[in-house]
Amino acid sequence: MRAGMIRRGVPSGIRAAAPRRKKSIDTDERLTLVLVEGIYDVEFLCRISTVLRHVDSAIPDLRMLEETGRLIFVPFGGGDPGFWAARFAPLGLSEIHIYDRETVADSVLRFSAAAIVNRRSNARAFVMSKRSIESYLHPDAIEAAFRVRVTCSDDGSIVDEIADAVLNRTCPHLDRSQLSRRGRRRLKLQIKRKLNHDVVSNMTPALLDESDPRGEVRSWLNAIAEAVACDFSC
Repeated sequence: MRAGMIRRGVPSGIRAAAPRRKKSIDTDERLTLVLVEGIYDVEFLCRISTVLRHVDSAIPDLRMLEETGRLIFVPFGGGDPGFWAARFAPLGLSEIHIYDRETVADSVLRFSAAAIVNRRSNARAFVMSKRSIESYLHPDAIEAAFRVRVTCSDDGSIVDEIADAVLNRTCPHLDRSQLSRRGRRRLKLQIKRKLNHDVVSNMTPALLDESDPRGEVRSWLNAIAEAVACDFSC
């Protein structure tokens, strides 16, 4: 089977999550692995790093690191991250793990996995204080993209809030529960894609300061920068 035929058979979302390498890679170089829950987390981190680099050159350019083979994202698909906590440990690579907090029950699994990761000197794990990575987006940036104003607690689902608001604006007589399972899933994925592409790109450092007063997003990016620097200079 030709390579072109194989490439056409791969879903575009998976291709987007794969490392984009434009240059040949020295096999003696050590990589940094960044484990996240899904491909949209990859988009969020790459795009927000570009936004923040406009005012802080210490923030790493994640796309450049990916293209040059110094960093590889591993989207593990959600679920229990415990399986991944020590999965790559035998490789001896630096690792950064960034977990959604999700619901209360799921957060227990995530904190447990993070504790396992943080026992290793070359690995570091973060569990978000908010439910998901999209929760760190500012309401102003969301409103500009979706033309709806939503507020959501740290424990709530920003995707569900936007879905309800958009339906109420465009189809006031239609409730999300009336959609088919496939329809609800399609709507959710459309919203997640727009949040992690358009909305993130329209964020500013000032907006992030307001929506992320603890500086969690910056702390993840700084940890990645430190891990990459250690791999190549330690």
